[in-house]
Amino acid sequence: MTVEEIRENFKLRSEVEQRGIEINRQGFCKCPFHPKDDTASLKIYDEQNTWYCFGCGRQGDIISFVKEYEGVSFPEACKIISGEDLEPSTKYKIKARARKRYIKDIFKDKDRRSNNALDSEIRKYWKLFNFVDEPMSDAWAEHYNKWQLLTYKAHVADGTEMMET
Repeated sequence: MTVEEIRENFKLRSEVEQRGIEINRQGFCKCPFHPKDDTASLKIYDEQNTWYCFGCGRQGDIISFVKEYEGVSFPEACKIISGEDLEPSTKYKIKARARKRYIKDIFKDKDRRSNNALDSEIRKYWKLFNFVDEPMSDAWAEHYNKWQLLTYKAHVADGTEMMET
């Protein structure tokens, strides 16, 4: 299930009520994020599936509420809501394909790069980066950051301009 599907298919009101927080007819409840709240200061907007606390200023959608309430990461909050692992969104898949094409184009034109040691290092990390399945995991971020740094170094060495993402 993607992030977009979670935001469309699950209601914030039901997630809040599942955590034992009472919501009045106007959509107000006591904010669980500041414990000294005696009045209903958190407003649930059912139409937009968002929330805002007039006491502490926190706001967000269903995923950010579960993330803050449970004290978990974004992918874990998505899993709590949907009961299944998070799939990469269509937007992510399109960007990933564009990056792959871009890298292939870089390596096709072997003559424009003089630093072969850096090339092999970039290839190594690109292969590792493509094998990491979960796009928001720590391993994915680590490989992506290393790949970005090596690609940048290669462009600096060549004097070529980087592609905008």
